[in-house]
Amino acid sequence: MTFKDLSIPIPITSNMLLMLFKRVDVEGLSNFDVLIHDEKVCFRGTFKKMLLNIPFQIDLKPVGASERKLSFEICRMKPINVNWINEILFNRASGVSYHNSNVTIDLNEFDQIRNIPIGTIRDVEVKNDKIFVRIGL
Repeated sequence: MTFKDLSIPIPITSNMLLMLFKRVDVEGLSNFDVLIHDEKVCFRGTFKKMLLNIPFQIDLKPVGASERKLSFEICRMKPINVNWINEILFNRASGVSYHNSNVTIDLNEFDQIRNIPIGTIRDVEVKNDKIFVRIGL
């Protein structure tokens, strides 16, 4: 094993993701929650639009990583794939962006990763209700 093969595993919990999204108040959003299970990240809640409460669930699966950014693809959305929900939810939080059914999260938004001054994501694994990222040189 060489120095370049070394990496540090860092768990990202559903609570960490929830706090990232709750930094910004989104008008009309209630009962918002984040779960990690079955190798997916699940966002669920209710949006109020034109006096209607619209419950939603969005499942994301990790598809890649670049530098310190993690990319996800929307693999399922209930009740239907409504682009305005994705735009509102994923383009408001700091370090999160949405484009063409892909969500990118800058992991430097989390203190646990920002406190590691060097390195990039080497590996991503979803297990035990956590996303484990390995940061290495």
